[in-house]
Amino acid sequence: MKKKRIISLLLGTTLLFSSSSIFANTIDTDTIDTDNIELVTEIKENSYFYELEDGELTENAIKDLFTDLDPYSAYYTNQEYTKLKQDLVDELDNASIGVELLEDENYNINIVEVMNNNPAEEAGLQVGDRIVSVDDADIEVIPLPTILKLISGKAGTTVNIGIQREGREDILYFDLVREPVIKNTVEYGLINERLGYISIRRFDNNSLLAVKAALHQFDNNNIEKIIVDVRDNPGGYLSTVKDTLNMLVGEGPLFHVRDSKGNETIEYSDNNVDPNYELAVLTNENSASASEIFAGAIQDREAGIVVGTNTFGKGTVQNLIELNSGEAIKLTVAEYFTANRNVVSDIGITPDIVVEDIFNDETDKILERVIEEM
Repeated sequence: MKKKRIISLLLGTTLLFSSSSIFANTIDTDTIDTDNIELVTEIKENSYFYELEDGELTENAIKDLFTDLDPYSAYYTNQEYTKLKQDLVDELDNASIGVELLEDENYNINIVEVMNNNPAEEAGLQVGDRIVSVDDADIEVIPLPTILKLISGKAGTTVNIGIQREGREDILYFDLVREPVIKNTVEYGLINERLGYISIRRFDNNSLLAVKAALHQFDNNNIEKIIVDVRDNPGGYLSTVKDTLNMLVGEGPLFHVRDSKGNETIEYSDNNVDPNYELAVLTNENSASASEIFAGAIQDREAGIVVGTNTFGKGTVQNLIELNSGEAIKLTVAEYFTANRNVVSDIGITPDIVVEDIFNDETDKILERVIEEM
């Protein structure tokens, strides 16, 4: 589990790991043979002792069916699917102030990062500030999910944040206009004159350009040794991780994708010039899906080493399929393997150098170890 509870108040959500559309397919349920299902349902509904609401038995049976398939497949009722789509719309319409918050052991809500070019930075909020109120509400008596909802809202609306700052006895109040937050899914810089560092939090539409910018900076400074940190990276788009690897790995296979019919696609790097980088990838138990593809490709293609703890082990791809009756199915449609055809599902990527993921304000054991190795 993560050692800290960090909440990012930013626009967006973790993406489905398939690079296809979230509403990619529609299935005609009229073509499905439901005679046996209807017969069993009729017997149960007519003979079962306890009272059932209309359709409850069928709905529960279908839910159980998909729950039993694998941990990532699911069935959404019409009501649940409508809510899911509305949540996605609300997410896109939502806005916030551009901070990351840490809930400490005393349940204080502290700012641990102020994102560049966002409302919090412009208003003067600082790392270390403790949030004590949101719109005059005393947050000590409010659950954390409610606090997050209070801070976020429609773009253009105002929220008042009260903070306690070290060295000040009085509470400081800030009026911030919520804006769609610019997501910093990639951070990079120089650790020293010979070593670069890139942290990728998600392989999304914004991360690829940021990685290109990082490599451009490193090239200008003659940096050939690079640490790529994908700890706590839950995944992202397959297309994005492929394009990222294409900049770091020479020509050859990157990963394999096998669909439900057994058809296999091999994704290749078409980089015909071997990059000059010596890489180290940092992983932990929360590195999943696309970040496992990334670490596995670097390891299998011997483009660098993997350092940290074993990754999560999510080696499957899901699609969300809309039914013509208004329900939806999230279905596992493919499995991926590393460049050397190693299985990822339920196994993960085993680091070349195993280091316990101890991270606090003073210690980052994995980062310290890889700096020593490089």
